[in-house]
Amino acid sequence: MRTGYVVASIVAAISATAGVMSVAGPLDPPAGAVASSYKTLGEVEPRIPISATNTPGDADSLFRITLPGSYYLVGNIQGVSGKCGIEINTSNVVIDLGGYSMRGDPGTLDAIRANLTLYERLTVRNGTIDSWGASGVQLGGNPHTLVEDITASRCVTGIRAGLGSTVRRCRAVSNSFDGISVADLSTVAECQALSNSFAGIRGTLSVTVARSTVALNAFGLVVGGEAVVTETLARGNSDAGITLGDGGSAQGCTASSNGGGGFAASAQACFIGCTAQLNGTSALRSGFFAGERSSFTDCVSIQNGQHGFAATDSATVRGCTASDNGARGISVNNGAQVVGNLTRNNQQDGIYVNFSCEVRDNNCNGDGAAAGTHGGIRAVGQANRVDSNNVTFADRGVLIDQGGNIIVRNTCRGCTVNFSIAAGNADAQVLMSGAAFVATNPWANFSY
Repeated sequence: MRTGYVVASIVAAISATAGVMSVAGPLDPPAGAVASSYKTLGEVEPRIPISATNTPGDADSLFRITLPGSYYLVGNIQGVSGKCGIEINTSNVVIDLGGYSMRGDPGTLDAIRANLTLYERLTVRNGTIDSWGASGVQLGGNPHTLVEDITASRCVTGIRAGLGSTVRRCRAVSNSFDGISVADLSTVAECQALSNSFAGIRGTLSVTVARSTVALNAFGLVVGGEAVVTETLARGNSDAGITLGDGGSAQGCTASSNGGGGFAASAQACFIGCTAQLNGTSALRSGFFAGERSSFTDCVSIQNGQHGFAATDSATVRGCTASDNGARGISVNNGAQVVGNLTRNNQQDGIYVNFSCEVRDNNCNGDGAAAGTHGGIRAVGQANRVDSNNVTFADRGVLIDQGGNIIVRNTCRGCTVNFSIAAGNADAQVLMSGAAFVATNPWANFSY
């Protein structure tokens, strides 16, 4: 019985295999070359060469695109006075320069332009544009455009893109106006803007700029309200390195050696983890300057010509370092919080506040080196709380110019005058080191 079952199983397996083989067809392929079953690149994305035959120009253009599609250059283009290089007269166009160059001459118009602002979804990529009499890529009124891997130099504006556009991996060099200019809700990423006569990168509302460099321009990066700037370097620009509008933010950015200051912003700006170093002497644009309700967190400002950090009302400065600046380390006006910061060797006050501010848990060392009377911590108005700070080797340690403040739990050492407190303040007793160094209440200040 066991042998019968085995034989039956073998027969069934052979029958099943034969059935599969009969369905699969013969094992020997037919004679001749094997034909491809895949589509060619041209079939997947039909591409049209830009030429006098396929894209003939008109009175003000060398080449003119009137139908949607994907187009490419087959060689370099030399501009002609009074004409643009490539004019786009439709939506849904991709232009691949193929690594070739478009070179203009005096009197030429835009290298590439869209003739009407209603055209959208335009792409320009992969080439060099140089010396055109207007813009290199002029898509300023056209929404949802993409410009990538383009170098635009010695034009008026290098690259202009419209609403909701993206400019990435591009270079704009030595243009006579802006390097890169984008409209609202656009993104600029991994770009370089160098030696342009106005802004290196300019954007309007709610733009994003990431991992880019602006250097040696008149203005570095200038963006409107609610812009977000990350990991961007601004260096050696004549005016401010990075300028934000209302509600703008910068994170992980560096501004160095800019003539008009490092970072400048309107109201409600937010700076996180940014560095300003060796920037110029403009009074309102020192390392960082911002309007009311702005915040600075974990930022560094060193060796700037004026203040390290300067802000108006309701500012917050936390976890920051201000060192070796030409004026104050941190300067705020009314209703501000200055908490947990380090100031060192600033020429004037380490921390300067006016009215209704909280100054707490800061460490100030060696501030007030310039002639005159300056404090490691200085309050010039009323209703300030100066609490739990450590001040060492400053001109004046804690300097309070008028009454109406509370000064508690601070420690000072080695200053010309450790505590200089005007009459009329709610200041706890100041205890000196030695035998009397015993607090009678937990709010005492200490001079040691």
